[in-house]
Amino acid sequence: MGRYEEGVPACERALALFHDIGGPHGAARTSRDLGRVLLFLHRFPEAATVLERSRPLYREAGLPLLEGNVCLLLGHALRHLGRTAEAATAYRDAVTLLDGNGDGSGRERALDAAKRELDRLTADPTRRP
Repeated sequence: MGRYEEGVPACERALALFHDIGGPHGAARTSRDLGRVLLFLHRFPEAATVLERSRPLYREAGLPLLEGNVCLLLGHALRHLGRTAEAATAYRDAVTLLDGNGDGSGRERALDAAKRELDRLTADPTRRP
């Protein structure tokens, strides 16, 4: 609905509840959602922090496809913060996690986006197209 400002406190409340009840999968998803909302709001430092915290939750749950999506979002936040080397690492991690894990157009779109962003960040500026 585009009401991103309202999404921040809603996600924060949900995240606190998941932590209270010990719901690691719900906490992981909510952290990712909060990071995405913060990206939409251009609150890049907060988005990076939230996404960095959600990544290990997906790793522990054994969900590489979702971890790859978090890495893609993290790469976006880091790129906007001018942390190019870290963003490239996040995009590389996304490619590794998304390539061959799962199927469907969502995975393919995320994989293509990660590859495109990685190419953009690591392209040789002296190379002619």
